[in-house]
Amino acid sequence: MADYTVISSVSRSLLSLLESRMVPDVLQSAESIALGSPDAKGSMQLYVCLYHIAECREMTRDYQSYQLGPDLEMQDSSFLYLYYLFAAVSASEIRFKALEEQNILGKVIQVLGTNHTLSVQDYSGKDLPPEHGVQVTMMNLSQEEISKIWSALGQKQCLSVYYRVGPVEMESEVIREIPRVTDVSVQIGGKEDVR
Repeated sequence: MADYTVISSVSRSLLSLLESRMVPDVLQSAESIALGSPDAKGSMQLYVCLYHIAECREMTRDYQSYQLGPDLEMQDSSFLYLYYLFAAVSASEIRFKALEEQNILGKVIQVLGTNHTLSVQDYSGKDLPPEHGVQVTMMNLSQEEISKIWSALGQKQCLSVYYRVGPVEMESEVIREIPRVTDVSVQIGGKEDVR
């Protein structure tokens, strides 16, 4: 179970995984990876951009609740899919630029393919329990879908790969007290007996 910070925790866990597997062999330093949309003015080599969040309807139940204990109930969690693009931007000379970008994304594909279940870390940097591991799936998008994403970002399209992470569970903040039975009224043969 995770609260509203689960989205940013997934993003931080992705960054941490990529840093541990790509620096210094493929990327110069951890500062070469940025969370956000690609910016031609920056000096980053790899951008990790969360571009869409969608509800996982097959897992989310509408307004159902479950008991936390004898006196409390909680509304069911929401489940989300997080959609990321990974874009490589090289500052190398033009004759090496394409090869360097291809190497960066090749390594991203290798890392995420090897770690197709992401271990999510909380804000202290500790791994959450294993049930918080989430699936990482490469997406095969059409050129039209890719163009729409870049158009929505207001950026010039660059070499990129696309992944769906999830479903990710987000707890409800709705906790209610269950009313307790305090008295019983029993009617026998027309006389009421209250206990």
